[in-house]
Formats: sequence, C-alpha cells, structure tokens
Amino acid sequence: MFEAVAVPDPVQNHSPWPRKLKPSMCGIAGAFQFNGPQPVEEKTLRAMADAMVHRGPDDEGYYVSQGRELGLAFRRLSIVDLALGHQPMSTPDGRYTLVFNGEIYNHLEIRAELEAKGVAFKTHSDTEVLLHLYAHQGASAVERVNGMFAIAVWDAEDKTLFLARDRMGIKPLYYAVQNGSLVFASEIKCLFKHPQVTRELNQDELARYFTFLCLPAPETLFAGVKKLRAGHRVTIKAGGSFPAPERYWNPLPTAQSTQTEEALVEELRDLLHTSVKDRLMADVPFGAFLSGGVDSSAIVSIMSQLLDRPVETFSVGYKNDSAFNEFQHARDTAKRFGTNHHEVVIDHNDFKDFLPRLVHHQDEPIADPVCVPLYYVAELARKSGVIVALVGEGADELFFGYTFLNRVRRMVEKWWRPLSETPTWMRAMALGMVGPFVDLDRRDFLRRLKDGGEPFLGGAVTFYPEELKRLAPRLASDRSREAIVRDLYAEYDATQPKDDFPNRAGYLETMYRLPELLLMRVDKMTMATSVEGRVPFLDHRIVELAFRIPGALKVKDEVPKSILKKAVAPYLPDSIIHRKKVGFHVPVTRWFEEVLAPMADDVLFSPELEKLGIWDQKVVKELLAKQKAGSGNYGMRIWSLVNFGLWHRHWFEE
Repeated sequence: MFEAVAVPDPVQNHSPWPRKLKPSMCGIAGAFQFNGPQPVEEKTLRAMADAMVHRGPDDEGYYVSQGRELGLAFRRLSIVDLALGHQPMSTPDGRYTLVFNGEIYNHLEIRAELEAKGVAFKTHSDTEVLLHLYAHQGASAVERVNGMFAIAVWDAEDKTLFLARDRMGIKPLYYAVQNGSLVFASEIKCLFKHPQVTRELNQDELARYFTFLCLPAPETLFAGVKKLRAGHRVTIKAGGSFPAPERYWNPLPTAQSTQTEEALVEELRDLLHTSVKDRLMADVPFGAFLSGGVDSSAIVSIMSQLLDRPVETFSVGYKNDSAFNEFQHARDTAKRFGTNHHEVVIDHNDFKDFLPRLVHHQDEPIADPVCVPLYYVAELARKSGVIVALVGEGADELFFGYTFLNRVRRMVEKWWRPLSETPTWMRAMALGMVGPFVDLDRRDFLRRLKDGGEPFLGGAVTFYPEELKRLAPRLASDRSREAIVRDLYAEYDATQPKDDFPNRAGYLETMYRLPELLLMRVDKMTMATSVEGRVPFLDHRIVELAFRIPGALKVKDEVPKSILKKAVAPYLPDSIIHRKKVGFHVPVTRWFEEVLAPMADDVLFSPELEKLGIWDQKVVKELLAKQKAGSGNYGMRIWSLVNFGLWHRHWFEE
C-alpha cells in the first residue's frame, strides 16, 4: 500500500539567487555519421527523444546539419520561460551547436569573463554561457566549469563532434559506434531507436555484474553500447575513426596537505556551505531528501540558513519495519530546522509493483534495491511541487563514513599487513586451516591474502569467486572482479601513499561504485519522476580537498568521518553527529517470501534464460532453498539474479 503523509500544495521558489537560471533538467541524444553513408533523419532523432520524454516533458528541440551527417535532439523539463535556454542552441554565426544535460553552477562568473571579451548574450541561461565558452576555449571548456553535465557540441566548420561527461559522473552519457556511425544519448533506450543499434547481451561482462552489482565504465550489459567514463571527453572528426576518450580531470593531489586539522576543517566547512548555496541557484521549487543522518542533516541545516522560507524535506520508510526506518531521526532534524517535512511509507507490494518500471528506467541492471525507495521519495517530492532535490551522496566515500569500511580497515591493520609479510606457504596454510570454519567474506579475504590480492574490493560485492564458480562456471574468471580493482589501485598507488587505507579505499569507491551505481540510481530514479537530484558533497573542489586530507584525519579515535563531523558540528547537535550510522537499506531478505521467492520461481527458470545457459539452475534452486530454510542470508544474491532476469525479460524477451 502506498501512503503519503503531509503532502502540501506545490511550493514556490525562494532562492537566495536572482531568478535567472532556468534549470536544464533534460535528456540529450544525437547521431553522427562520421564515416558512414547514411544521412541523419529527423524522424529518428524524434524517436530517440520520445524514448526519454520523462526527462523533459515540457520542451523539445532538434538540429540536423546542412550536410545531414549530424543530428542533435533534446528534451527539457522546465517550469518558466521556455524560450530561454532552448536547445539545441547555436552561436550567432552558426558554427557551434550545443545540447547539454545538467547545470553549470559558476555560469555567472564565466559569463562576466566572456562579456569582458566582447561576447553579447541573448539569454540568462547557463546553456548559452557553456556554448560561448566552448567557442572560445574548445575542449578545455569543461575544465573551467563547475557543475554536473553531459555535453555534445557540433563544430560545423571543422566537422567535429565533442562529447564530455562531468568530473564525477553525476550525469550519464551512453554511446554506440557501428559502421562509421556514432549514436549517443542520456539513456540507453534512446539508442535502440536508431536503426544501426541493435540489442545484444554482452555476456563477457556478466561476471562483473554478478560480482559488483553494476559495471564499470565504459562497459554495459548491452554488447556494443558504452558509457563515457566520468571526467572524460572525446572529439570525433568526420572522415576519421572513433578515438579513445581522454581523461581531463583527476582528483588525486600532487601531495597530501600539510595544513593543520583546524585549517582543513574550516576549508571543508566553507566549501560545503558554498556548494549548497550554488545548488540552490534555480528558478524552480527545490527541497532535500532527508534521512536524519549527518550528511543530509548538514545539507538541510545550511539550506535553512540560506532560504527565506522553510526547507521542503522528504523521507521514505517501510511499513511495519522499524529496524530499517529512520523516520524519527528525520523528524527530529526537520523539527530542529523548521522544515516542511513529507514522508512516504512503502511495503513489499509497492516494491513488487514498481519492478517492471524499475528495469525500464534503469536501462542496464543496477542491482541495488535502494532504487525502489529512492523512486518513491522522488515521486513524493514531485507530487509536492518540488522539482530540484539536494541529496547526500558522496560523503561516505570521500570521508570514510561506512561502517563496513572501518571494519575492513581494522582487519587490514591487525591481520592483513602482518600476514602479508609471511611466506606464501604460510598464508596458504592459514587459508586451509581456518577457511572451512569461517564465512564467505572472511574466506575470500584469506584467499586474496594468499594470492597477494587486495584486502578491499569495493562496497557492493555480491558473489565471490567460490560461489560464482558453482553458480556459473563459465563466467568465473579473474577479469570478472579483480582486474578493474587492480587498475584503479594502480592509479592511486602511482602518486599516493599506499599505506593510507582510508584514501586508497575511498579512491576505489569514488571512481567505481559511486559514479556507476550510487549516482546512476539517483539520476535514473529522480529523472523517472521528472525531478533533478543535485549533489553538494560532489562539488569537485570538495572532492579534491578530500583527497588532500590524510586518512588519519578521516577516521580518528575510531570515529568514522571524523573531519567531516567536525566541519559540520556548528550546524548540528551532538545527537546527530554521534548517532550510529544506519544507512539507506531495503528489507529485501524480510520481503523474500512475499516478493523474491515467487518472482524468482517465475523469472529465474524461464525457457529463455535456460537457453542462454548462464547459470546452473540446480545451484540457483539450492540458493533459494537455503534462504527459505533460514540457513543463510542470501537476499542480495537472489535479488541480483532476479533483477537480471527481469531486465533480460524486459529488453530481450518482450
């Protein structure tokens, strides 16, 4: 049953900024025949745009180049003054044409610089600022902007197409290259409206999906469909080939900070305040998703200082499941800061009912059940008249806030480092003697220790190699899990101290799980309801500062996220600062009998999946039987299988 509590009339904007920035909550798409014979058809562009109408139900625009080798499409969600910032937008001379999805928070500053150089603006939009900035600086323009974005710029003179994704990957950008044609879009479903892009399962990447719940860029589970990595750009020239995208930003410092802890705390506090203020620049109503934890409460506290009306806050919880609810904490925070607080309560029926839409909006299977409550709280915001919501993603990755990470840190210091100095035979003996008597987490930890692997593989590991080998023998390869981890650790180790576990593990999480799992669930679920999520903790200046801060200041005296808590201490009471972290979870295991069990029986043993032969159905039945018997907690493992099965049915069987 869906229950909404305290849903008011639509709220009005009371931003601390002038009413100038028209939000670019939207979707972009396009096609470039850079080495192909077929001209771009506007009807194809329209079909691509219509596939993501939820990202922009209020406005649309199209552009086809004179030679018809290039086409751009745009969908926009807006509240007022559609004429300003309409896309695609071209420079007065017609040379450059741009579409972009996102927001540029320092556009007023850049605008002033361009005006000093003689640029005359016709609108107040950040779209026009970005267009003229590219005309002046080319590909380096993305290094100047502060924001979240997916960008495409056509140069009609040089016959080049430029694509870029923001530093942290807050906004997605997918593409496919087929027979001299490039097709790109904000969502994968748009690509399939182009006749040269076909649906085919990328079986080579299944092992990584079943290991990490998602795939790292540039791969997806659709063969031939890629996603541009966060902080990357690429320029494609007519008559050439598709080049390798290049990285334009790296958060790692040349050296860790020598500032005092007090100075770092002050700098972090100032940057967070500035970041929240920047993200309140909008001409639409906005609010915040509130759990009552440190991160979301700090955002709400700063918002309450900046706005001239109560903050609109939104929380989601579960019916008859107090262990997973943070309602009381959220209510305490809302009361303290005088917010207009709204709640939505969902149960297993809401979870089940949303699943068909979930796999449609996800595009690729993001096996995180948090997508479901996130959708419902975003829907609540939209029904309440809020179009922009600030969210707390990124703080735990940057400032070492997860309980499980702190647990791994202690294991590394107590066991991993001393034992890694022992001979290989001794480590192998430890695995042989202890392994059979411990759980899978610890057994795999010992296996990696024996093999000289890494102590931490990420915060979303589902199936370990031992399990995957039984479940799907042909998928169990080294490439499925540890190769990508090794690559990211190698990037970090090239310039940073290897013994700084909080920052080393934080880099892995920030470069992998954050952009391709956590931020994708925010983008896909909020945009599914025509709401834009903004992420103050992921301002690139805060990210750069976070990696300058030594890990010893992030977890101090066994207190996770220590330096962030000190930075926000003036905003929050001790009861929030020091309360035990709960986290955003879904009672998947508790809902097993009502949702997962019958769905698993229906989905996992379908003739189509049996024909593919991905997994051993006997092993899947054993997994389900163990869960039903209560002989283990396999809820997330079963959910990842069901999510894949539902996704496969939606995209390949129906």
